[in-house]
Amino acid sequence: MKIVVAESDSIVVLERSRKQPFDFHFHVLDQNTAQKMIQKNNSSNEIKIFVDCDEDAFIIEKDVLEIKDSLSEIWKNREVIVDQTELDQLFSAAPEIFPILAIDLKGSPLMLAWGKSESVRQAVESGKGTYFSRSRNRKWIKGEESGHIQNLRTISVCANPFYIIYETDQVGAACHTGFYSCFFRQIMEGNEAVNVYPQKNEELK
Repeated sequence: MKIVVAESDSIVVLERSRKQPFDFHFHVLDQNTAQKMIQKNNSSNEIKIFVDCDEDAFIIEKDVLEIKDSLSEIWKNREVIVDQTELDQLFSAAPEIFPILAIDLKGSPLMLAWGKSESVRQAVESGKGTYFSRSRNRKWIKGEESGHIQNLRTISVCANPFYIIYETDQVGAACHTGFYSCFFRQIMEGNEAVNVYPQKNEELK
């Protein structure tokens, strides 16, 4: 199956370090720019590219990142670890809607969704992965219907570009398709995609 980047002005292309799995660099791009970036990186055998189930989020995995984002933990083990003033300033400076990346305890990306300040506020209070559904125009908690919940360990923020990372102990599949991660396909030569998980709901070894 050939991969076609979704028609959107909010395509997330995430660069990730293979050697330092908690190092990331985010880009939110239009369709054409994202396509060019993916094609450029897909010419190297030393770089792996993965695509999510909606084809609007991509991971470019490299040995070392030229630029890595500055992340700050704001919540850990069910406790806020910054003062209330700093937390309020963070939420007041946040865009109306922003990307949230869920990763597992090894740093492997599980899913990319969107959130609002109130989504993260609820995650801080509940310890559960909480997002905002743009299609349904409402807040949603991962696993509220499937039972595949995200028990959060840490919440981190990057101020520029603004995004949130949920580090989670994932219960069951993160992807609605049944795979452990939404990034279950790797893009090969000619934009063909192959599954990188042996079966659904199985963690990649």
